[in-house]
Amino acid sequence: AVVSTQSTGSLSLMEKMKRQESIASSLGEKDEKKGALMSKEERETGAVSVWVYWTWACSAGGTLAVTLLVLLFSQISRILVDYWITVWTERQVPAWQENADDKWYIVTYVVGAIMSGLITLLGTVMLVLDAMRASRKLFTAMLLRIMKATPRFFDITPLGRIVSRFSNDIISIDTTLLENINSAYSLFCRVLCVLVMQIVASPYFAIAI
Repeated sequence: AVVSTQSTGSLSLMEKMKRQESIASSLGEKDEKKGALMSKEERETGAVSVWVYWTWACSAGGTLAVTLLVLLFSQISRILVDYWITVWTERQVPAWQENADDKWYIVTYVVGAIMSGLITLLGTVMLVLDAMRASRKLFTAMLLRIMKATPRFFDITPLGRIVSRFSNDIISIDTTLLENINSAYSLFCRVLCVLVMQIVASPYFAIAI
């Protein structure tokens, strides 16, 4: 009976010690969380919001509208060059060119293709310049924010996170964002040109739209 009483007392003592250790560890974790210096990094998930594209467009400046207009003309010129091949194969020429030979078709096609290529090159260069202007403006604004930040900001923000904003995020703006805008706008221009040509060829198609 004495042995069993001692064993029971030792077990209860061990249980109390385990409980105290668990309570102490939980309190320690809470104290560590309260005293944490580094803040959590906020991350956006999902698709890129329209606000991001709008901010980029505003940073690019007013010349972006002219650039988009030039890119629209480049798509129109491509469609006209392709349409000229149809005219060539079906011999659909004006009355003043009824006796035109293949040389006239070839020269017209080459001139049209060169003009289309030059317009496309001009639009691409203008878009790259606008992207560089937007990237430079966003980089400068971010740098000024960092320069005006309080010491508390540097205490709770890791330096690696700050460097990532000036490197990876700027690269994403210069490459990924620009490619998405260029691809989406080119697709929009093609669809718009095709719809206009379809309506001109068959006005009743506009009713279905």
